[in-house]
This record gives sequence, C-alpha cells and structure tokens, in this order.
Amino acid sequence: MRKFTPPNVLFVAIVSVLLSVSGCKKENTPQTISDTQVSQVSNNQAAPSYYLSGMLGTEAISLPGNPVAYNDSTDAIHPHGGCDNEAEEDHDGDFDDAANYTGSRWVTTDPNTNALVSHGSVDVRKLIVRIYAAPLVATNYYNMIALSSYGFVNHNIGSGVYVTVRDSQGILWTTNGDQTGSTFTITSRTALSSAVANFSGTFTAKMYDGHGNVKQLTNGVFSATAKL
Repeated sequence: MRKFTPPNVLFVAIVSVLLSVSGCKKENTPQTISDTQVSQVSNNQAAPSYYLSGMLGTEAISLPGNPVAYNDSTDAIHPHGGCDNEAEEDHDGDFDDAANYTGSRWVTTDPNTNALVSHGSVDVRKLIVRIYAAPLVATNYYNMIALSSYGFVNHNIGSGVYVTVRDSQGILWTTNGDQTGSTFTITSRTALSSAVANFSGTFTAKMYDGHGNVKQLTNGVFSATAKL
C-alpha cells in the first residue's frame, strides 16, 4: 500500500534540499585592495584639476582647464614675449633684474592672428637683491609657494602675488593698484618632485583695468601650477 506523506513534512523536505543546494554556492566575500591598488586609487582621487574663478563685480569669472606654468627664466609665454596687453599687465623690461616669479597663465590662441591671449594668471614674485649672479634652482621657486598668506606686489617692486582676469567684454583686469583689505592665501601645494608643483588657494582683491576703473573680485579660488 502506498504511504502518504503529510504536506507539512513534504514542505520541510523541499526547503532542506534548497538550503543544502544554496550552501554549495561560492560565497561572495569582499575583495581586499592591495597596496598598489590603494596607491592607484589615491593617485586618481588626487589628480589635479586646474581653475581660477570668482566674482568680478557682478560677473562670474571661471577659467577651467590646464594653464601654462612659467617662471622668470624659461617662460615660453613670457610677460615680455608675446601675450597681448603687456602694458595692462604692468611688466617692463627691468622686471627680471628685480625679482623672480613663478605661476600659471590660462591662454588661448587667436585664430585670426595666432597671438596668445591671456585670460587670467596667478603668480608669486620674490624680490631679489643680488650681489653676484646666484644660480636659480627649483627650490628657489618651490619655497616661493609655501603655505602662507601673501601681500600683493604693486608694479615691479617688492615681493608678493599678482593676479589677472579677463572679463566677458575682453577687458583685462589686474591687481596692479591699491590692495588695502585684500587677501591671498596658498592653502595647499604638492611635493617637490618634478619640474612643476601644483598649488591652490583663495583670494579677494581689487582689480584695475589700467584706465582708472576698479572692480572688487570676491570669492576668488584657484588651482594652478608653478614652474620650478
């Protein structure tokens, strides 16, 4: 005579079989990350992004993308050598004898004239009094972008920072003028390990167009490179 299995017993047997089958599957355990992978992740997260932005009066200024790093001895886009509006940027032929400078400039090429057009710049300058021709080495420039607060350089005399931005009308505004109450702080820099170092910070400044007009630049932030 055929034996009858109660429904509740049959259900328990089926569940037991399913559990035993699932138990044979490979467990999905979290994978560990090797030291090399951690380094790669950190490097990817730390990949530099360059910009200069702020509010020039009521106009938002934003210069994204990679700038060109320069210094006073090997600058391919030298303030004396090809950028437009040199007079507005207050450089003269004696500047190199007075100070070292290093920083970045955001530029494009005018398709009609092939001239380099500067849309903004950030550089740090240090007054040099030379008794003899001392060599310029990478550490000279690296020390110029130390984490600190800086004053602004006025014309071609002294040590400090110099900032330029071009507005939507094509007018170049510079920090060449009174900067009472202005601020500039370098908040980070990368290690001295190559021909350039990344540095970033915040600033507020009065910006001048060279024709008697002034605008306040607020909420200024930047991430740039310094040529060493």
